[in-house]
Amino acid sequence: MYSAIVVILDGCNVRSLRRAKTKCLRSIAEEGISTFKCKSVLPSVTYTAHASIVTGVYPEEHGIVGNCFYDRELDKVVDFDRENVNEYLLSKTIMEKIEGTKLCVGEPFTKGCDIVISKKEIQTKPLFTQDVYALNVAMELMKKHKPIFTIVNLPGIDSISEIYGPLSRKLISHLEKVDELVCKLKRVATEIYDDYLLVILADHGMVSVRDNVDINEVLENVPAISCVSHRAAHIYLTKNISVKNVVKKLENDNRFERILPRDELGKFKLNHSRSGDVIVFARKGYEIGYKGLKGSHGGISE
Repeated sequence: MYSAIVVILDGCNVRSLRRAKTKCLRSIAEEGISTFKCKSVLPSVTYTAHASIVTGVYPEEHGIVGNCFYDRELDKVVDFDRENVNEYLLSKTIMEKIEGTKLCVGEPFTKGCDIVISKKEIQTKPLFTQDVYALNVAMELMKKHKPIFTIVNLPGIDSISEIYGPLSRKLISHLEKVDELVCKLKRVATEIYDDYLLVILADHGMVSVRDNVDINEVLENVPAISCVSHRAAHIYLTKNISVKNVVKKLENDNRFERILPRDELGKFKLNHSRSGDVIVFARKGYEIGYKGLKGSHGGISE
């Protein structure tokens, strides 16, 4: 029997992974093919990146252009932390395309999965036990159901990085614990299957942040709705005003690394009807919005 297993180290940055003593992950990398020269889709946030991982296409096709977006027709902001993101995914997932039993643990996109342990359930556990729980329950279900495809997302890495910092000792220690459990998962897979493909990756990286940008303050007197996804924001103009003037206003603020008007979105595979009239990305060190985090993502840097 054959299988494919995907483990997503949610928000794991390369520098922290290099610092951690991850004997198992290094061994797997040496045994197979590995690289640290990876790029996430934009914006580099969980829902957008996971959508691309499970569908194999860019946001311009799957439609998940951030952690939230403004629905012009319904005149409302759709927040994927509050709504079922699967209902908004426009492309087929790999789970829908293959036959056999599919297992999803902690993965936000579950279309096509037969057995689901939701991301919400994983995140009800104490922070430092979330990923332990996810890997342990995945192993139990693999033994019981022998799925042809398994995807396991580890959201604890992302949360620990945001709260304590992407290079914090707490994160490094956590990665070393995850490493031990990945070794155990590999042993379980070896016992169950004649052969299997094991893919380990991050959906996006993480950078340190020290300050916040209030996008609404920057756009004061501009008729617009802003949908923030950490270090990126879609800006939807609610009146027929000059996009060039809005872009110029944003360019005058040195806390932004890149400003993309709609006519440039195609270069970054973001040209979708759900995208804003302008998308802005913060420079390293800045979080757009109010969250007081030590680590964040969503920008071009990660």
